[in-house]
Amino acid sequence: MNKLNEKELIDNLVKYDLQRYLIDLGFIVDNSSLIILTENDIKNLCNISSVFALSEKEEEQEIAYEIITKLFLNFVEEYPNLYSIAYAILSRLGNFPNRELLKSCIKDTISRNNNFLFELEINSREIENKISLIEGNDLLLTDFQKQFFDVLTDTNFFSVSAPTSAGKSFIFTLAIIQRLLKNNKEIIVLVVPTRALIKELSGKIIEKLKEFELIDNVDVRTIPIIENNDEINKGRVYILTQERLVTLLEQDSLNIDTCFVDEAQEVQSNRGVVLQNAIEILLSKYKNVKLFFASPLIKNPNYFSQLFNLNFHEEFFIEKVSPVGQNIIFISEVKNKPQKAHIKLLNKDSKQYDLGGVDLNFKFRNVDKLIELAKQITKDGELSLIYCNGANEAEKKALSLSRELENIEDKEINDLISFIKEDIHHEYSIIKCLKKGVAYHYGNMPSFVRSEIEQLASQNKLKYIFCTSTLLQGVNLPAKNIVLYKPKKGHNNPMRRADFLNLIGRAGRLKYEFQGNIWCIDPDSWSEKSFEGEKLQLVEGFFEKTILNETEQLIGIVHQEDSNDYTHVFGKFYSDFILGNKNIEKYRDKDSFDKIKKLLVESQKLEFDIDLPDKLIKKHCTIHPLKLQKMYDELMKIQDLNDFIPKNIGQKNINLNLKNIFQLIDNIFLSKNNKQYQFYSYIASSWIHNVSIKEMILNYKQQYKKEINSSIREILKTIERYIRYTYVINTNAYIDILKIVISEKLPDYDPESIPNLPLYLESGTSDKTILSLISLGLSRLTSIKLKSSKKFICKDPTPINCFNVLKQLNIDMLDIPEICKKEIRRLVL
Repeated sequence: MNKLNEKELIDNLVKYDLQRYLIDLGFIVDNSSLIILTENDIKNLCNISSVFALSEKEEEQEIAYEIITKLFLNFVEEYPNLYSIAYAILSRLGNFPNRELLKSCIKDTISRNNNFLFELEINSREIENKISLIEGNDLLLTDFQKQFFDVLTDTNFFSVSAPTSAGKSFIFTLAIIQRLLKNNKEIIVLVVPTRALIKELSGKIIEKLKEFELIDNVDVRTIPIIENNDEINKGRVYILTQERLVTLLEQDSLNIDTCFVDEAQEVQSNRGVVLQNAIEILLSKYKNVKLFFASPLIKNPNYFSQLFNLNFHEEFFIEKVSPVGQNIIFISEVKNKPQKAHIKLLNKDSKQYDLGGVDLNFKFRNVDKLIELAKQITKDGELSLIYCNGANEAEKKALSLSRELENIEDKEINDLISFIKEDIHHEYSIIKCLKKGVAYHYGNMPSFVRSEIEQLASQNKLKYIFCTSTLLQGVNLPAKNIVLYKPKKGHNNPMRRADFLNLIGRAGRLKYEFQGNIWCIDPDSWSEKSFEGEKLQLVEGFFEKTILNETEQLIGIVHQEDSNDYTHVFGKFYSDFILGNKNIEKYRDKDSFDKIKKLLVESQKLEFDIDLPDKLIKKHCTIHPLKLQKMYDELMKIQDLNDFIPKNIGQKNINLNLKNIFQLIDNIFLSKNNKQYQFYSYIASSWIHNVSIKEMILNYKQQYKKEINSSIREILKTIERYIRYTYVINTNAYIDILKIVISEKLPDYDPESIPNLPLYLESGTSDKTILSLISLGLSRLTSIKLKSSKKFICKDPTPINCFNVLKQLNIDMLDIPEICKKEIRRLVL
């Protein structure tokens, strides 16, 4: 068979597969355009797949997978031998998880032929990819997963780039278990970019600890609270954001052995400056720490060795092959024909297969076309993610679709609805959606509700989820279909190629589907053609990139105190190159070197204006050093400091106290001269006093006369964006400066007695019991419910003691919502 015929055959199979799929979905395809494949074509395609499966070229391995899975899905009933062939080829490719999917797709009457040579090869590949963490517990991994697992357990440094669906987080979890089985005293940190990922991954790690009977010997912590030294006599796994890692690193009694950084490409985002700083502090404090990075589809995973000046130049690899196939389908309007659409398929080389027009049984026009398409393409038992450009759009579209669907009956969904009615608000719009198997998912919604939506989706309880760019930050929500129309990210910015690749990696669920679909609506109208371009993207740290490309702006920041998008970059530059021992010579061959020299000279002038200890400025390098100094000067002027020292819960005038602190922070750190601090301090006070989200929403609604769903979004935005982030960072710096002032003005006052306000603000409580429960991985809401339950009594509420009490509880008898009981069961049972 010559190459031209081979290529034509593959192209015909791809077109055939999509045509039959469209017909199966109810699209009307012109019969005259239908591709026909003969028995001889199918045999030849099997041969091509078999040969390509042996190739070392990743693109040929991908073609082998695509051929055999499409043949199997379309022809196995007509040619039952395809089951045996597909089984052998998937084994050859090392795609063992999807072998089980083959069996679920065929009739019981079809069995596998046990060809001796095939069986020999299959057994050999299984031996290569099999791991046994404990005797009798065998796991078959993909080629990538096995390679990744080996480097995570046998080396001291490695950086990996792989597709979103490759199972990086799964292997991180297995590697953590393997390390703890070898040494159950090991201290491990897993760094993730968001709190949502903390919840997801802590749950998976706890599940594995229970499976391997390690749960009594290893603690899991999700916030960096200080614990007694005598309690740190077991293994421990911390799952933290980069900001929480910085706080953890302040503890001297801890020795971190291993650090895994998931979604490491986030070093190129605005918050990447904090991630870079956290890893640098980690490396300076623990010289022998084992360090591992994982990123989705980056071209230069070795960048992290260079960034942190480590001599691990060869310790990286790039995996391009996804264990699940993905079809990028273009569907476009046809002028003057509202019930017709034009279909194209984009292959991996950016070649477009034109399948021509199809007739629709719905109008493919205006805002409704996204919803109508989602309805048409989503079968029972499947999940479609519909990407929306913002929370408001996600809510509106979810509600619009819900109005067209029938109610469904499901106990887990009904439990969540009952909880929302009781503990959020009975008019919360998501209730109407959940009744129909629909949900929306974005950052500023109650985290407990968002987490439960992810749980329902993983259990195939939901059919449609309208989501936003929150999904790009690693939340694991794979689906059969992803639907996009002019996608944007952030402040109305067109979605970039790297984000598009990250998002579409969620199309196709390993062990559930052989392939997922990405439906791009009217792609010619997209201002950014993010569906085109290189598969691998170059990653560069936000700090380095800004120094090289925005040097003029940084020079302008040096003597200005106004907040700027690059203030935290300048703060780290000052910390590294003025207070630290770093040298700008490493930038000598860069075009902006002369400007960087000027930046250094201007920065050196600040030393004469700053009296604060270098250690404090380095610790809070995301805040301009002049602002840190100004805060110190302002506090030194205050005659009576008592009104500006954070109070313990229960002390008089705590609300006024918070207002005073927030006003100083707004005026000095945030350069704001309005009265917003009054609102924020009020919300913060409610938040740390265990006031429920429901009560805060109702108070806001009543005071500002807002609609309930708008009130929910505003309260959650305030909590997530400001109370739990902006004010956490700034109160941390405030308290450290305050301690210096106290030592100078009030020598008899113990500065260590100052409450940990930043921890209270991030956690949403100042109560020791609730903090301990949250640190175990429970939500704030469940922790508060538990604390108020008469059945839960813990006299010395350390995290360990709380966990031990939970294990002894009869969870069914607790007087708390059923959905909270489920969360506790996932932790301890």
